[in-house]
Amino acid sequence: MRIPRELDDVLRRDAESRGISFSSLVSEIFTKYSEWDRLANKFGVVSLSKDGFRDMWETIGKERAASMGKEGGSKAATEVAHFWFKRLNTRTFLKLIELLGKYSRIFEYEVESRGEREYTITVHHEINETYSIYLENWYESAIKIFIGVTPRSEVSRNSIVITFQDPNHRSTAT
Repeated sequence: MRIPRELDDVLRRDAESRGISFSSLVSEIFTKYSEWDRLANKFGVVSLSKDGFRDMWETIGKERAASMGKEGGSKAATEVAHFWFKRLNTRTFLKLIELLGKYSRIFEYEVESRGEREYTITVHHEINETYSIYLENWYESAIKIFIGVTPRSEVSRNSIVITFQDPNHRSTAT
């Protein structure tokens, strides 16, 4: 692969400053393009600083945030998942939130599964309570559509905890 000298220099300096190989950095870049950029661009995803994102949520009321979350989880999330994964189920829902967490960098999340049937998703962010309300409604709406159940949720200023059972999981035990 041939790249301009200036780009090669930038990539090599960045790789060295991060303590990784040039090849590892290039692989990261290609992975991000493959998993996120090429698809996000088709949906008009824009970049925004964390401070700008926080400022935006400061101006949105809690009622509007709940409404936006419901619409985002039921409409936008399902449209993206249909486009990217071609189906809606627990696996594609978890993959969607993995990609959103990994590339949006707005929240950290953890998924815990018990017996591959009960899932608890903990989401932490540094935005505000209004954003937590948005996320709660987004997750609840998306889970209802992807998995067909109503989850339980707990909300705090900077986190949400969502728990649900996958009714479609078939146990392999006899």
